Amino acid sequence: MLLLGPLGAVDKELDATVDEWTARLVAGPPLALSMTKCLLEDGTDVPMVQALHSEAWAQAVNFHGEDTAEAMGVFAERRPPTSYARSSGGEVVAGQSARVLSSSSA
Repeated sequence: MLLLGPLGAVDKELDATVDEWTARLVAGPPLALSMTKCLLEDGTDVPMVQALHSEAWAQAVNFHGEDTAEAMGVFAERRPPTSYARSSGGEVVAGQSARVLSSSSA
């Protein structure tokens, strides 16, 4: 899209911001991001008690994973992340498990 004048500057700034956020999300921990997405999608459709159970489950799963160790190292050492676990199967399982827990807990 070609925009001239002030709108062109806004368009370029918006594109740069979108690119920056996209890069940050892609570099992040995929399992935690996948679980967060599922919890956000389901959060308005389930009672508070079920949402809290799902959140507790997601935190327990994530806390014991490789990504948490990396995140703690990043925080303590004030460095960029070197790697996060990349497992396509983990993302799907995480989403399905969070939904199952949300729909079956009371």
